[in-house]
Amino acid sequence: MDVETVVSRYRGFTRIQRLGFLASQSPDLEVDALRRAIQELRGGRNAQTYREFAMRLREAVLVRRERGEAASLVDVTEKELTIDEDWIRATDAIYLCHLERLEQDISKFRDEFPANQRAGNAELAELHYERGNLSQARSYYLKAKECSVRDANVLQESLNILRVMIHQRDFLHVESLVNKAEATLKKMDTNGRDEVEQHSVLFGKLCLCSGIAFMVRQEYRSAAGRFLSIPFGSTDDVLPILQEKFGDVASPEDVAIYGGLCVLATFERKSLRDSVLSNADFRNFLELVPEIRELINDFCSSRYTPCLKALKRMREDFSLDLHLSPLVDDIYAKIRSRIIVHYTS
Repeated sequence: MDVETVVSRYRGFTRIQRLGFLASQSPDLEVDALRRAIQELRGGRNAQTYREFAMRLREAVLVRRERGEAASLVDVTEKELTIDEDWIRATDAIYLCHLERLEQDISKFRDEFPANQRAGNAELAELHYERGNLSQARSYYLKAKECSVRDANVLQESLNILRVMIHQRDFLHVESLVNKAEATLKKMDTNGRDEVEQHSVLFGKLCLCSGIAFMVRQEYRSAAGRFLSIPFGSTDDVLPILQEKFGDVASPEDVAIYGGLCVLATFERKSLRDSVLSNADFRNFLELVPEIRELINDFCSSRYTPCLKALKRMREDFSLDLHLSPLVDDIYAKIRSRIIVHYTS
């Protein structure tokens, strides 16, 4: 895992959150991750997180200078270490102006058509989301969902709420909302090919959110079932589409990594062959992360020594992952336990 991998795989608040986590977990990557996060933040409205990361960067650089590690900071400028108060004031002023206008619009919309109310609440939610005000964003996404008449709008606001839940690490109610959103998705028409593909991507994102929630709660078998259910798609440009649609929550590569580890921790070898290796969609995800594909193949073929070596080799990367990091010891223990059982049986 490195800074450029995070930048290329994720977008929006997830990119910032993962860069911040990478900085907190890896001393070697801390400065580069914070610098890149600050660049991203300067292109948006989230002044509070910019200030927080700028302070973290300054502290990290000062600590390294005190240790005599200045050589590794040769391209860090003093300008980067100075919090841009002018930019913060200008960003805050624009935000407050926009917020006031939208709140006035919401007051006008109260007695108007639900579509206008939904649009106003959705715009306010997006403003708060861009600002990093996740609780307020979630509240307005919920209001937008309640004002929605069309199934497509209900589904979109549900996905927005799920995205915020995952940012907040509020995984307890994810599955309930996913189930409701799936029921809404089933009611939607899928007449043309484009609509079928869109339906497939939306279903996949719901499975992705659910899978992450199950995994973080250490319900690995349920998580595996969700990851294995994610359609890969069949169009020529499917990967960029998945990266765009999934990137504000996780990445297509994460489907392979999370799914692969969860199945290894819970599935018997026969189930692995039947449900994983014969699953065309999941095999396509595995092609994005060949190390996980080979890990599963080694396990199924009883090649346990290379399997354990591969796990050891990938452990550091997994420890730098926002969702996997606190689970690595538990998942690895379960996989090793299954290897011992199979080896001695």
